[in-house]
Amino acid sequence: MSSFTPKDIVRLFELLNHEMRLESLEGEVYLVGGAVMCLVFNAWPATKGVDAYFQPAQKIRAAAAQVGVKAGIKEDWLNDVVKGYFSSKGEYDTFLELTHLHVFAARAEYLLAMKCLAMRIGEEFHDLDDIRYLIRHLNLKTYQEARDVMMRFYPLERFPQKTLYALEEIFEGSGSFPTPHPERSPEATPRGEVEGSLAKDPSIRPSGSLPGPSRFPAGRSGGAGRVSPDIKNSPRAQIFEPQKGQQ
Repeated sequence: MSSFTPKDIVRLFELLNHEMRLESLEGEVYLVGGAVMCLVFNAWPATKGVDAYFQPAQKIRAAAAQVGVKAGIKEDWLNDVVKGYFSSKGEYDTFLELTHLHVFAARAEYLLAMKCLAMRIGEEFHDLDDIRYLIRHLNLKTYQEARDVMMRFYPLERFPQKTLYALEEIFEGSGSFPTPHPERSPEATPRGEVEGSLAKDPSIRPSGSLPGPSRFPAGRSGGAGRVSPDIKNSPRAQIFEPQKGQQ
């Protein structure tokens, strides 16, 4: 299975922008999941896929598939399989602004809520490690503080009971929220999947160094960042909105 380093992911988006320019197409990508943990928080050195919501969906999916073919990687490297977990109240900051493609990354609070909603328990998954990391990043001290963050984006009843039990155990434990260790992250080739496969293509400009989190610009609406796109009309989307009276 392919895995992608931060440099790979930035490279892929540059190539996707190139494909979109050829098609006179403009669009937006909203990143969540492991890609954000890898790109923004440096929690993992690589991720197995790029989970996102993107629009226009069909055209960007086709352009991304072309990038995959040319790069020699899976065509669905950019996928929207987690679209059912997106909230209309989600919050993002700008990650990349290219000529034909704008890429946004989920903020830590929203990412924590989504990780809790979709939590998978097992050694092969990193969800608990990611949740611990985000709790520490947000400096949350109590179970109630974590619940309050989650309920900003989804009603409490949407969260599986296993998630609530796991959160209680985290805060009842030693209080140590370790950073995920590199040796437990997805394997990546030393040069990266994309960098090696496309190094011979003279028509594609190599990407520059990846900016650190402190250099990420604010969202388009200023310091408030950007809220989720309108995905209520998507047949695959299940938008969970807090009911009136919930905090």
